[in-house]
Amino acid sequence: MQDLPQGIAGIPDRLREVIGQSGLSQTKFADAIGVPPQQLKDVLRGQIKPPSHLVTAVASTFDVDVMWLLSGRSLDVGELAPLEKILIENYRSLSETDKNAARRLVAAMAESIGHAKPASMLNTGANAVQIGHAGGDVTVDQGKATARRPRKPR
Repeated sequence: MQDLPQGIAGIPDRLREVIGQSGLSQTKFADAIGVPPQQLKDVLRGQIKPPSHLVTAVASTFDVDVMWLLSGRSLDVGELAPLEKILIENYRSLSETDKNAARRLVAAMAESIGHAKPASMLNTGANAVQIGHAGGDVTVDQGKATARRPRKPR
């Protein structure tokens, strides 16, 4: 990988860091991300550029920031408050099913106050959850998030 910007040229080093933190051998790591072990070795030696499917598999399987993996820099989202850090840590510890339920719940709450995100970000399939808050009730039922604002008195 000659003549590449320094950040991109550092991908093999960052991949080695992720492999080391995973505690897996290179072969088991390659299996975990669904690539042939030889392809991973070639990337680590700098003989080939990492294909996009390898990068996305590392990011999703090992919860790695794609921006960091590709450039060495993380996307700056500003300083997190202590409670935000705890929420993120707790979210990361959830099963994929529970993460989906949490995303639907948060999206429904945001929708109820007018800060809705695209529905494509929502996943489907979970038991119903309902919470009440000042803006009304939020229900997540069978993967469909809905918000109901309280009726105004007449």
